[in-house]
Amino acid sequence: MANTVKQVGKVRHTLKGTWDEAASYEMMDVVTDPENGEAYESLKDVPAGTLLSDTTYWMKLVSISPLEITETELHSLFEQVEW
Repeated sequence: MANTVKQVGKVRHTLKGTWDEAASYEMMDVVTDPENGEAYESLKDVPAGTLLSDTTYWMKLVSISPLEITETELHSLFEQVEW
């Protein structure tokens, strides 16, 4: 019997750091808002120039303000979660 390989695409979040309006993002990328520290996940591929307030592309994951947390600490938190 021959093996069949299926491409399933991205299967886990990718932390991209601070959101950049000039950048494009792939589905399941996670960025932080430089204004308030909130984290957002892209629901599908996001064209450059798409604001975080556009709920067609972005979903707020967590508001980390007024806590101060580094990107390294945020990455560590995501690594601990079983998706």
